[in-house]
Amino acid sequence: MLHYTEQEFDLGYLKLQARVWGQGKSRKIIALHGWLDNCASFNQLAPLLDAHIVALDMAGHGLSGHRQHLAPYNIWEDVAEVFAVADLLNWETFSLLGHSRGAMISTLAAGTLPKRIDHLGLIDGIWPDPSVEEDAPKQLAQCVSQLLNPNRKQATVYPDWEHAVKARMNSVFPITRESSESLAERGVISHAGGYIWRADPKLQLPSAVKLTRNQWHAFVHKVEAKTHLILADDGLRKHISDMYEELAHFPHISVSLLEGGHHLHMEGEAENIAAILNPLLQE
Repeated sequence: MLHYTEQEFDLGYLKLQARVWGQGKSRKIIALHGWLDNCASFNQLAPLLDAHIVALDMAGHGLSGHRQHLAPYNIWEDVAEVFAVADLLNWETFSLLGHSRGAMISTLAAGTLPKRIDHLGLIDGIWPDPSVEEDAPKQLAQCVSQLLNPNRKQATVYPDWEHAVKARMNSVFPITRESSESLAERGVISHAGGYIWRADPKLQLPSAVKLTRNQWHAFVHKVEAKTHLILADDGLRKHISDMYEELAHFPHISVSLLEGGHHLHMEGEAENIAAILNPLLQE
């Protein structure tokens, strides 16, 4: 079930690590995990998909490199890196599979270079909460102030691996022990007499700039890929009150609602998600 290989992509200024399933299959997919997760979040789903899947540890996550110095984590930088990886793979066209933050990056990428993305599978995510134009100076000020703060948040040191696993289980979107352990195998390292999650602490700082509602709409309207959004019954839809009203603007996006929480692809719904996505990939 978990047969895979590892692959590294050297972008010159940053190295990205990846886990690869189904190498040699004709359908090509780059898979993008959620915030503070890593590519192990696709351990259950990827083997069920009939495709060559390259699941990235995105910048600052898992085993991949961190952005240096004062560079923040803006999702459009991830977009450029996704296409850089595709170029290294010699994939002119490919599909994107994204969860949460990875789904947002996938949507943005598909609207940026729409001719290169042929299918778009989104798991409990499509776009972040939009901002309003008037808040842009305040948003950038918050980001810069925290980047320059010498006492900004650092990685929490846990006394042992067990405490690190439990901390991830009880995060903003709780996950099972099995899921947390899966992520921890790639994301937890020893440090200063204890253990830390090696995701870059800067990932928890405010974004430098947030896109407005109209800007997000502009990107989604540019998407040409066959798109399917899979929502969790106990996931993001409970936190975004107008999600269905917003989706009504995009009738070309198919939507399925499955049982489970935000990480449903890791926790019991992988087979149902694969049953939805495999036919889509063959179209």
